[in-house]
Amino acid sequence: MTIAVLGFQLMIFISMFIAILMGRGWLKAATVFWVLFTLFGSIYTMGLMTLQLITIYFSFRVCDNFWKWRTSRRGAVRVSR
Repeated sequence: MTIAVLGFQLMIFISMFIAILMGRGWLKAATVFWVLFTLFGSIYTMGLMTLQLITIYFSFRVCDNFWKWRTSRRGAVRVSR
């Protein structure tokens, strides 16, 4: 595995982490984008496609857990009238 392949996987994770900082809807949009790019983009080898899908899955899980941790830390939100 080359540094370029690992760097691209890191770029996927970073882009998804930036998306979760903007909101959960952004994370879902980024996930859909990366899955579609992986399936219909310029990836022609099954091994690289599998690696990328696994990276997307674990990135989503990590970011989703980060979102849950971040929102649970805030506690109950008071609604003013």
